[in-house]
Amino acid sequence: KVIGWIWKTVEGLTRALFRDVNKICKVFKVDWMSEKCVQFFKEDAASVTTASYTDMLFFFEEAAFISEMQNSRDLVNIALQKIEVLQYKKEFIDQYLENVDGLSTIKLDMVIELAGSEVNYIVQTLTNQLNHQMRVQGPPISV
Repeated sequence: KVIGWIWKTVEGLTRALFRDVNKICKVFKVDWMSEKCVQFFKEDAASVTTASYTDMLFFFEEAAFISEMQNSRDLVNIALQKIEVLQYKKEFIDQYLENVDGLSTIKLDMVIELAGSEVNYIVQTLTNQLNHQMRVQGPPISV
């Protein structure tokens, strides 16, 4: 019964189940299921032809999760390439770094890798956030 349920789940894989199925793959060391997940990710990424933050966030976050959990960069490369191909780097970085203080080192490394030679996307976003914070809190008090 369990094998049948697993097979049905993998065959009907959705974004909502993707992370949980990957966790099962890792815990039970089910290579064929991991391969199905990678195939799903590739096909899902290939099907997206118009950039939206929701889609790019899914690819980025799941790639980061898998990278950390399985020590594999396969999905990271797919996610970053997708964002680049759809010319969504600046918009993604602007939105993604809104909560920069809550991001893991792996995710920050991925943002830096995504920016590549256009590091100004990161610097500009962080500078804008700092300026906004200073306007809200006021200048620092000097003693």
